[in-house]
Amino acid sequence: MIRPMTLADIPRVAEIHVFAQRTVYRGIMPDEYLFVVNNVVSRTVRFTEDTGQDGRVGFVFDDGVIRGFLFLSPCREEIGTLEMERIFVDPLMLGKGYGRILEEFVCKYAIENNYSKIFLWVLNGNHGARGFYEKSGYVQDGAEKPSQYTTDVKQLRYIKDL
Repeated sequence: MIRPMTLADIPRVAEIHVFAQRTVYRGIMPDEYLFVVNNVVSRTVRFTEDTGQDGRVGFVFDDGVIRGFLFLSPCREEIGTLEMERIFVDPLMLGKGYGRILEEFVCKYAIENNYSKIFLWVLNGNHGARGFYEKSGYVQDGAEKPSQYTTDVKQLRYIKDL
């Protein structure tokens, strides 16, 4: 069900990403970002360019329908740490366990590839994601940075030791 992402998957992945961000980030991120900058065409181009760069790998949850995806890359600053860059499930398919399956896959992938930690960044106002990560064993380590799209919103770093 979870398999490596192919170039043919990227339009669906971009669609999930845009729809999920518009659904979840509305009220957190500015509408100019959500509805102008963030669109399926620009995401398709970016994901196509980013795949394989700096060790980045993508995976999809596919049971005949791509329901979610994730991107992983080795942390450049801390050896032995894997960054979960993105993990998204189609908002129409939330609550069915797909996110949990994807997150468990990340842990298995990390262990199989000799990583001792996983880290990720999450928007401060994204309470649903923060709760999901906390239930999955991630803890906020105090690091913060502004969002790359607006300085009004902070990203918080979460880490999970394996």
